[in-house]
Amino acid sequence: MTIRSEFHTNHATPQQLVRELRVLLGDGAQFKVEMRHNVYNIESSQYLDLDKLHERCKRRHKVPRLPYSVPDSPTPRL
Repeated sequence: MTIRSEFHTNHATPQQLVRELRVLLGDGAQFKVEMRHNVYNIESSQYLDLDKLHERCKRRHKVPRLPYSVPDSPTPRL
């Protein structure tokens, strides 16, 4: 049985998506991903919780902010 899902490309890079799918579905899960019109079309052999996938991608997508100025920095921020 194949389960089809859609996930927008704004939420994850292709590498991040595959990594998160392996974590959520397990190493033995079979899935196929196609990208069309800024949407990942995901076919998997198991149920995929899109809310959980979105949360995991959102957490990893956050980048720590740099401090406003760093003492002794060769390129200080203005």
